[in-house]
Amino acid sequence: MLTQTFKTWVRVIGAAVVFFAVLHFFLNLYIVFAHFTMEPDKLRSFVTALSKAFGLIVIPEDLGIAVFFVKVLASLLFLTVGAGLMALKEWSRKPMIMLLVLRALYGIFVCVYYKVVHMHLGLILFECIFLAYYLTRPAVKSVFGK
Repeated sequence: MLTQTFKTWVRVIGAAVVFFAVLHFFLNLYIVFAHFTMEPDKLRSFVTALSKAFGLIVIPEDLGIAVFFVKVLASLLFLTVGAGLMALKEWSRKPMIMLLVLRALYGIFVCVYYKVVHMHLGLILFECIFLAYYLTRPAVKSVFGK
């Protein structure tokens, strides 16, 4: 019974990761395409509006287009690992923890780069610490066959 509960929660976490990875993927992919098709002033105002709406962690305005390519790739990694969590595949647990650490470091980097701490950073750090802790619990590891 308890194992079934852990399986359900791991699948819910995987579904949430997939959902947000898809959102981030399309948002960042749109910004990459807009970079090449939109006038620079319109693109800057669009990205600035997104930054104000979602926080600097989500859309760093001035880090350059290369960052958005990396964010598209990171979204694909989160999507793949989230799907693995939903399927309870052991190969997905450790990469998820590594991606969570990278996500937290990226959030800290953006805050240091802009010399501002945004509320979104606290949410990211809480999410990363909580999920990494949860995925390392012995009962949760046993769900993956370890």
